[in-house]
Amino acid sequence: MLSKPPQKRVLLVADSHLNLVWSLPRLIHRTGAHLVLMAPETQCFRRSRFVDEWLDVAATNTEAIATHLAAHLRENQYDLVVHANPSVVEVLLRGKQPPPGMEWLSPDVARALATKTDFHPWAVAHQLPVPPGRVCRTPAEVIAWVEQQGDSVIKCDAVHGGNGVWRVDSPEGVRKVWPRLNNPGVVVVQKFIHGPVGCTELILQRGNIAGWFASMKERSVTPFGASIMRRLINPPDMAGVVAAIAAATGFHGLCGFDWILDEVTDRTIVLEFHPRAPSGFCWGRYAGVDVPAALRDLLAERPATLRAPQSAEQLMYAPLGCYFPAHFWWALTEHRSDVKYWLPGSHAVSWRNIPFDDPGVLGGVLTFALRQLCRRHLPFCGPH
Repeated sequence: MLSKPPQKRVLLVADSHLNLVWSLPRLIHRTGAHLVLMAPETQCFRRSRFVDEWLDVAATNTEAIATHLAAHLRENQYDLVVHANPSVVEVLLRGKQPPPGMEWLSPDVARALATKTDFHPWAVAHQLPVPPGRVCRTPAEVIAWVEQQGDSVIKCDAVHGGNGVWRVDSPEGVRKVWPRLNNPGVVVVQKFIHGPVGCTELILQRGNIAGWFASMKERSVTPFGASIMRRLINPPDMAGVVAAIAAATGFHGLCGFDWILDEVTDRTIVLEFHPRAPSGFCWGRYAGVDVPAALRDLLAERPATLRAPQSAEQLMYAPLGCYFPAHFWWALTEHRSDVKYWLPGSHAVSWRNIPFDDPGVLGGVLTFALRQLCRRHLPFCGPH
């Protein structure tokens, strides 16, 4: 009698937020792998029925968490490490050598992916389509750039969710913004490109493409913040950009990149690369991309089979992707006209994104939401 092959092991590293980790436990569970979640106690997904094992992260300091994770990976073997904590993976990548669990990265690529300011010159050197820009260390350098190029954006390292991006269109704008940047040692300033912004989710096997699809931002809480609603799209040149990024990074696992579709040239311009899992892998099925199947090939070390999205014409009929709980909460509390996307008959993936089959997670989310509502509307529930 033949013995069953050992079950593959996947480590998912997350912080306490829900957005990046939301769809991952379910998708990894569908591969048949044993999922270990490393996250703080406040992460709702530690109660998920799709998580086989939970490892507590008691430390709150990013450096301490990264040190703890590196030590754990030196002592424990995993077939795949999925990062959903941007701060921790960036700290890990700043070392002289690629960190444990990412040994397949070359040292120069690891350094390039560690920060926005390292990524820009590296991308230019590898002829990736990025906005014109430069790395600056003083406000005077930024002012000189803005005087020459006009409308631009300033990007700071180690800040996520759009909080580290500032738009400036004049020297006065730079002087006004600079004190808010908390004395950055270095920033990257890029020419502002007009057009719709989106994200491409990637599954790579050491630089070979196992799957990809792209979606455009339809709603976000802040101008440069994360999407809470997306529209699937397939720009004409996206496949070429995906191939170029896959070859240049040699990445292995779940990753992605932000882009903007230049309304003047119709070209896809890369804004930044994510050496971790973006939030939109749950939309793969609606783009015609089987994410769990691509992950199974990766875990089994089978040659990568390209799973590309449907054509742009077909995706025109794809539903809008509404995030739960982010878009639902925003619609209820900030933009009530968007509640229509949660009503029966709406052409949106909304109710289907609620984890009715994962009561531990759903209970945690509802408990958190109830506390927030009480603090907002009942004065005696607020901080004392």
